[in-house]
Parts: sequence; C-alpha cells; structure tokens
Amino acid sequence: EVYGSPDINISVLSAGKVASREADILIYDEGGWVFKHLALYEFYKASRPMVAASQYRHIIHASTPARNTAFHEEWENLQDLEIKLNTNFVSTHTHEDCDWITEEWIEMEREKNSDTPWYVDQNYNCMFVVYGGAVFTNIIALGDAHFPEFPYGYLDAITPQYAGVDFNGDVVGHYIIKIDYNDNFVFVLSEESFTDLRKLTDDSLRRISTEVEDGQFNIPFCNDLRRMGFA
Repeated sequence: EVYGSPDINISVLSAGKVASREADILIYDEGGWVFKHLALYEFYKASRPMVAASQYRHIIHASTPARNTAFHEEWENLQDLEIKLNTNFVSTHTHEDCDWITEEWIEMEREKNSDTPWYVDQNYNCMFVVYGGAVFTNIIALGDAHFPEFPYGYLDAITPQYAGVDFNGDVVGHYIIKIDYNDNFVFVLSEESFTDLRKLTDDSLRRISTEVEDGQFNIPFCNDLRRMGFA
C-alpha cells in the first residue's frame, strides 16, 4: 500500500536528500537521458541505496537506449549478470510490439531524420547506437563477457606495427595512437598526448610505420618534422 505520492523527482533534490528516503522498489523512467557527465547522474547513483534495507528490493529501468548514460551502465551490468546466472533480466520491446506505431510512421521518421541515420534504430529499434560522426561502430571492450576471446590482458602480447598522429597545437596537445590489425580486427593499443615533436623521434616509433596529418593547419608541424629528418 502506497501512502502519499510515490513519485520522487531526483532532478530537484540534492544527493543527500535523494539518499535520505527508503523504498522497496525503484522505477527509473528514461535513464537514457541521464548522461554520466550530468549532476543528475550523481543523484541517480545516490538514490539507488534507498532499496538496500528492503527484503523486497527491486530496481526497474524503462528507457530508450542511449550510450554513456545511467541506463546504458545498468544494461551492461545486467548483460554480464545474465551470462553469469544463466537467466534473463532485460525485456526488449521495439516498435513492432506497439500496434499503434505503423510502418508508415517509421518510414516517415526515417526520412525526416535522414541526416541522423541512427535515430530510428535508437528510438524505435531499441539499439544502443554510436552517433553519427564516430569512426568505429563495432568497438569491443576487453573483458566483455560476450567476447571471451578478448579477456583482460589480451592486448599485452600484441606489438604495435602502425601509428597515426593527430596535430592539435600546444594548448590541446597532439595525439599519437598505436595499433595493429588482422583480417578481422583493429587493435587499438595505446593513445598518448604530447606537445614536443621530438616525441616522434623515439626509437619505438622509428621501428613502426607512422603517418601524420598533412595540409592546412598541419603544414607547420609537418615542415618542422621534415627539418628534423622525417620523410
């Protein structure tokens, strides 16, 4: 039996006030909008212990998928737990489960958002998409339980054979990314920030194929490298 309003708007509470209540069940609506860089995410984390003391404790999320959010974090945790316990915790319902959403509407949404081709997949097909502009859409993190062939430490035995340099200036710093690849995967082995171009004279880089950006903003940096003996 519920006394008073069961709704708690954590967006207008401090982390302390959020954590001061108790509950048997927490239902989070649209956690896909609770991005990890927002204060709201901290309030969300602080509110979860409200069910800690209850013997009936349940936490339920209902949301449109979105990466780097509270909802995504919980979804990933449950995916691993499903494998560990051999059960299901996630129920996925696409637009096909909603008889009021027609295929004509989906096509109209697809055309309306033609500049963001991921929109329909995220909002109607329940997919955690990588937004437009990202280089990779199929990233696998080491230790992901869904890919046991890539356990923690897997990359330690791989030696970088290639490197790429992104020039950004002294304020932001330049970046060098070292990789190797095979027919199926690109292995991103390291990313380093630096400001002194002499970093690129390291023996470790001279032994691998290194490419740098050229043209426009990058020309002064490339000219400096040529004066240092780079081809």
